[in-house]
Amino acid sequence: MTNLQPITNESVKSEAEVLREQPFLPIPIDRILQKLSCIELPAKDHFERYLRHKWCLNHKPRTLASSFTSVVLFLDFYGKSGKRGLGEMERVELEAFIEHEQDRGLRISTVRTRLACIIAFLHFLMSKILSLGPFLNGASS
Repeated sequence: MTNLQPITNESVKSEAEVLREQPFLPIPIDRILQKLSCIELPAKDHFERYLRHKWCLNHKPRTLASSFTSVVLFLDFYGKSGKRGLGEMERVELEAFIEHEQDRGLRISTVRTRLACIIAFLHFLMSKILSLGPFLNGASS
């Protein structure tokens, strides 16, 4: 027969004690926003709002990371073309970015995923922030 130990108050931990013993894990959005704070990009504040919006919609951390990478690469490419405001953006810049990514030797599936992330960001800007027209034309960073 097995020996069973009686359950005592000392052997049962409260939820608060269990939570205190677990190592602190930073929230994924905090890590991503910390990376973003170190980068100089056009429309950086709009991009931060977009990432927070995706976090509020409960997107997975890997989805946030993928969107972060894709949009940062595009905004960096766009900024290096000499433009600061997204209001100046034309289809040509998007096409040039796609060509640039293909020239880097990326697979077409990767390029399509990056394009989908960028288009989602631009749609967010059009739907949520279009009323802030002066800011899109370079008044904010």
